[in-house]
Amino acid sequence: MRILKEQVGSGQNASRCIGTKMKIAVLAFAALVCSFQNLVAKESAESKFTSANTLFQKQDFNGAVKLYQEVLKYNSSSSEVWFNLGNAYYRMGDFPKTILSYERAWRLTPDDDDIEFNLHIANLHITDKIDPLPRIFYLRWIDAASNLFSLSEWAVATVILFSLLLILTLSYFLLPYIALRRASFYLGFSALLLVIFSYALALHQRHLLYGTKRAIIIAPSVYVKSSPDKNGTDLFILHEGTKVDLLDELNGWKKIRIANGSPGWIMDNTFETI
Repeated sequence: MRILKEQVGSGQNASRCIGTKMKIAVLAFAALVCSFQNLVAKESAESKFTSANTLFQKQDFNGAVKLYQEVLKYNSSSSEVWFNLGNAYYRMGDFPKTILSYERAWRLTPDDDDIEFNLHIANLHITDKIDPLPRIFYLRWIDAASNLFSLSEWAVATVILFSLLLILTLSYFLLPYIALRRASFYLGFSALLLVIFSYALALHQRHLLYGTKRAIIIAPSVYVKSSPDKNGTDLFILHEGTKVDLLDELNGWKKIRIANGSPGWIMDNTFETI
């Protein structure tokens, strides 16, 4: 009987081993298929991007727009594609979509001078000229400092400075000479200040980019209401291409604020979120 039990147990272990190997093989095959599909999709996206650029050069802007949009379905975080899409819309005279595309490109790379310049040119074509609320001088300095680098560059700088801080801290405790320890202390304190500085500027830039949801008016014109109701009082009118801050929502209405600080409500089908 003991021999029979051992044989049965051995057979169960073998079955389990085969089942495990089958699962591993299936998972490996699935991973291989996914990798192949991703590779094909990436190559297809790159091919479409090249074709879109060719169509743009041939002044087939409608065709270029369609291909750029297909590329963005695969990779919506490409600043270059959004920028080229904005250029195509600009040539077509669709300034709201131009501004929307440039704003999305600028959000990805806020330190790109070409995007900022083209966005400025596109905004010259919209009807509404709204003077923004003045910012306190030191806030303008902070904004300028945070935009010296992109968000990812600030993150890299913070990691490097923090690593330097750790090295200097270890040096302070491990070095045998007082002069070297004193130098490590002062350099470490300076590195700590720089870590705090870079991290704070990274957080500030993130707040500027993502802290407030913004949108572009795409309807030819829209009356801004005093309440989320069609019967609400008309406060003012906005035209296509104007950028607004999104504050709140209620039953298909969005509370917005324009650059001069004036709030109001508009329907959620009159804009596109950046």
